[in-house]
Amino acid sequence: MFALSSISSWLADRRVAAFILVIAGFAAYANSWHGPFVFDDQGSIPGNPTIRSLASAWIPPADAGITVAGRPLLNFSFALNYALSGEAVWSYHAVNLLIHLGAALLLAGLVRRTLQLPGAIPTGRDSAGSIALFAALLWLVHPVQTAAVTYVVQRAESLAALWILATLHAFLRSLDSSNPLRWRCLAVAAAMAGVATKEVAAVAPLLVLLYDRTFVAGTFFPALRQRRGLYLALASSWLLLAGLMATTGARGGSVGFATAVPWWNYALQQAVAVVHYVRLAVWPHPLVFDYGTPTITSALTVWPHLLAIACALVGTIVALRFRPRAGFLAAAFFLLLAPSSSVIPVATQTMAEHRVYLPLAALTIGFALLLHRFAGRFAAVILATVAVVLGCLTWQRNLAYQDEVALWRATVAAAPENPRAHHNLGFTLTTRGDLEAAIPAYRRALALAPDYSDALNNLGNALLRRGQIDEALPLLRRATIVAPGDPDSWNSLGHAELVIGETSAAIQSFRRAIQLAPNYALAHSNLGQALALSGDVTAALSSLETAVELAPADAIFRNNLANRLAALGRTDEAAAHYQIVLAAAPDHVLTLFNSGNLFLNTSRFQLAIDHYVRALAVEHEYAEAHVNLAAAFQQLGRIPEAVAHYETALRLRPGDPIATENLRRLRREPGAPH
Repeated sequence: MFALSSISSWLADRRVAAFILVIAGFAAYANSWHGPFVFDDQGSIPGNPTIRSLASAWIPPADAGITVAGRPLLNFSFALNYALSGEAVWSYHAVNLLIHLGAALLLAGLVRRTLQLPGAIPTGRDSAGSIALFAALLWLVHPVQTAAVTYVVQRAESLAALWILATLHAFLRSLDSSNPLRWRCLAVAAAMAGVATKEVAAVAPLLVLLYDRTFVAGTFFPALRQRRGLYLALASSWLLLAGLMATTGARGGSVGFATAVPWWNYALQQAVAVVHYVRLAVWPHPLVFDYGTPTITSALTVWPHLLAIACALVGTIVALRFRPRAGFLAAAFFLLLAPSSSVIPVATQTMAEHRVYLPLAALTIGFALLLHRFAGRFAAVILATVAVVLGCLTWQRNLAYQDEVALWRATVAAAPENPRAHHNLGFTLTTRGDLEAAIPAYRRALALAPDYSDALNNLGNALLRRGQIDEALPLLRRATIVAPGDPDSWNSLGHAELVIGETSAAIQSFRRAIQLAPNYALAHSNLGQALALSGDVTAALSSLETAVELAPADAIFRNNLANRLAALGRTDEAAAHYQIVLAAAPDHVLTLFNSGNLFLNTSRFQLAIDHYVRALAVEHEYAEAHVNLAAAFQQLGRIPEAVAHYETALRLRPGDPIATENLRRLRREPGAPH
């Protein structure tokens, strides 16, 4: 008993508690630092040009379909990462972990100070410190938190939570400070930072008011009367939020009562979601990366969930009246979930584990308080054991994020009725070149959602790459019917039409894509290729040049333009474009090959040889490069070398007509190897 008492006193030391939290956080997330960008990460980080500069980062992309839209502080945080490490993932994961640790430290301090307020239970420095430590520790290492920590772009949730906690903490510090104005200004600044990070931070002023009423003023009216100026300043953050939301048009129409998801169906789904979040807090398995967009259409199918939520809400109201301190935790849980898990539809994601990131704190605090009350001095041992188990589960969950295909396979296994999971598994497999595995995944997505335009488009593209044009073309055409406003679908259809020789139709499809997305560089490049085939050289060059202007770092677009210039005899201009690519990427195989072709066609044979050799050093089995390298050797009279490369080309591509004919002729010459 003496030992347990000594441990509790030791844990009550703030420095010891902070050390334990930091060490536990680093231990639980030590294997998360190299997880790749996945899913929504792509649009917000690698595909986000605004983070390339700290100045432009304050104006995030207007595309409401990406996470950073309308969230300038979140976007700026990614710009800081980009300035530090470019697209190397380690710094993004490091900052996410630091945010999580900072939030845990704030949470521990907030709980400690709250339990030491007059009349708070339990009283006593040691018990307050121990409860605060374990409440924050369980919250810190709980595996459900990986959805907001290991998943990089969900920094939106963890950073917003940090600002909410900072707002509440600054308010609490202002109560006994000799300079309360300074702390209140910090509270307002944190509230502003919160809404500039994510919309859920709009609850911060209400949470402060609820806290004030519960632990300080006693009722709402004295709190509002005594600190009217503070609450007006905190509420002004809603004006900033309104302005930011206006820039995305309610996040592109995907949030709010005007979405395709009726509010009542969404509310029914949230009854299931909230009960599920509580279950995950107790038993975190299985964790699901993406739940998709399920909705409930009948209250009868979810009546047990509705009953549970109704009882919890009634209990919360009663507790706020008669046991306000206990009621505060329950009310805070529901209040923090309210922006995303109530009646306001979020059509693109009707359930998501990252939403319980900060609400989980109410549950861990309640658990630590209950265990302290009923287990007494043994509570620390039990809580420490639970923390170790949760930390090990977090470590294990982080392994799923190490490989995107594995992540989506796990998601499909946990949520087999989610068409988006099947589609994204197919898409990830496609990017790795595994079409054989990708196509069944796309088909399963379409079996679950026949009008899923992305799945129609990507399955059509996959089949097109396999040469199954008769099956691909109807899918691509259907994609443009299902989603006539999607430029990707029109661009894909144009590509398919170009493959089957319907050049005029392809031109119209590419132009439709550009009409929908004027800065769509790929569509401009494809249009240029199609116009060149139609004989409209001037318009072709204009489109190809536009593509390069829109995406100057894209090697393919620059190659397409250079190839067309070379075909027109403008070899110096073509060579300049090839050189730009090679200056940035000296081993870019296609550019080396095309440069070699330019030099071969202009009788600069040694330069051609140099470029083909460099291309083959990167891609040894590039049959066409072997053929052209052999032709260059042949022109210089280096017959044995020419024969060797023609033979290699025929081994790689049996029956190649150019290699076969040239090899036959060379072997007739005196001294040629046979």
